[in-house]
Amino acid sequence: MDINTHIRQLRRESRILPEIEKILSPPVHSESTSAPEIEIRITPDPESERTFLPVVEKRSAPKIEVTSASGTIPIEDALAFQLGPTNFSGSIGQPAEVFICYRRDDTEDATARIWDVLSEEFGSMKVFRDVDSIPPGVDFRIHIRNILANCRVVLVIIGRDWINQTDQDGKRRLDDSDDHVRIELEAALARNNLPVVPVLVRRAEFPDKKLLPDSIKSLALRSGMTIRSDQHFRDDVEKLVRYLNEDLGVKSARSES
Repeated sequence: MDINTHIRQLRRESRILPEIEKILSPPVHSESTSAPEIEIRITPDPESERTFLPVVEKRSAPKIEVTSASGTIPIEDALAFQLGPTNFSGSIGQPAEVFICYRRDDTEDATARIWDVLSEEFGSMKVFRDVDSIPPGVDFRIHIRNILANCRVVLVIIGRDWINQTDQDGKRRLDDSDDHVRIELEAALARNNLPVVPVLVRRAEFPDKKLLPDSIKSLALRSGMTIRSDQHFRDDVEKLVRYLNEDLGVKSARSES
């Protein structure tokens, strides 16, 4: 089965992310009909009948690689870097510049509203949110470090239950060294000169330093901002947009179009 057939099958199964889809499909308004400088190369596993599932498991999936002028790497590594220009010689994607750290059970709705505004203003590729951005089969810790390497800021969305959220055994999530929020914060706070901004929503209070694990206590020393959910939401989130644009240099998608 040839490469194009594999790609069509992957498309039908919705297993190619939008970033890859952009590479496979030429720009609508492009006058050039030449092939893109990047190719997706898929080699099926001859001993497996499940040749269409890009699962990172030996002998259960095809081998998928992304090739550019700077070389060939496995697709998992390419996606872990969000196909950013720091990993390839061409502009085949934009690394995330704004990293949103949040706890789904605490602030999923508020985070979604904030993400909607930021992605509209700056473009969705520039705003990282784990629920949409982490590809399957990628090591979470490595992926987070790779994304943070290009970020200008980390926004920590904190609701009323953020610090006291517990797991199914009743243990506080922040006390678990494998907790995804803690992992993200540890990686972010370890980077010098990376702004880590607590964003209080749902009338949350600033976290008490004494209640934070030692590895993320410095979060309590970071200045933050509040985004209210009532009629002041738009004013508050626009203040955040101005901070990202004017103070940190995150360019509006409108200015780049």
